[in-house]
Amino acid sequence: MSSEKWAQLLLYDENDSQSDILGRCQYLGNCINETLRIDPSLRISTPHEITEEINLCGIRILKEQPIAINIYALHTNPTQWVEPFEYIPERFDPKN
Repeated sequence: MSSEKWAQLLLYDENDSQSDILGRCQYLGNCINETLRIDPSLRISTPHEITEEINLCGIRILKEQPIAINIYALHTNPTQWVEPFEYIPERFDPKN
């Protein structure tokens, strides 16, 4: 690819939307998604408080009990991700 074509892909126009820019740079978007999957900017969510007692997949959660979601554990769960600790941007390619 010529340097002019690369410059055109990376040029930001204030009329471009963020999704349009990443749409033109699909592999860059895949790299960003994979980076955030492996090293999320927030590993555990902020605490939330349940407003009423619920049963979630057989686990009883009491009213006003604080909970937090372990985002890092979800993103590296081997039952959900093939080779969860490997950097594979292609896993976010819709054709893959």
